[in-house]
Amino acid sequence: MSVDRLLRVSDLNLVAGQAAEDRCECVLKEQGFSAALLLPIRVQGDPVGALVLASRRPFAYQLEQEELVSNLAPMLCQGLHQVMVVQGLVGGGSSG
Repeated sequence: MSVDRLLRVSDLNLVAGQAAEDRCECVLKEQGFSAALLLPIRVQGDPVGALVLASRRPFAYQLEQEELVSNLAPMLCQGLHQVMVVQGLVGGGSSG
């Protein structure tokens, strides 16, 4: 299991409505959130989901939080992969 580059959205007011209406940022904004960290998660190269942290405070996430999430992500991915293997959602093998 692997992760892609972390995306930090410091102020959702700056991105809401810029692209397709179904963008994650627009959905978060509609729910009252103002900032977000979004981290795609993949199993054996296939996207299986995303870790999304959101705050109602603009500019809530700084470099420290971005680094923390990036450092925790591999452990979260490994745990998620193990659960998926146990539940038969993916094949076993090494995570990458």
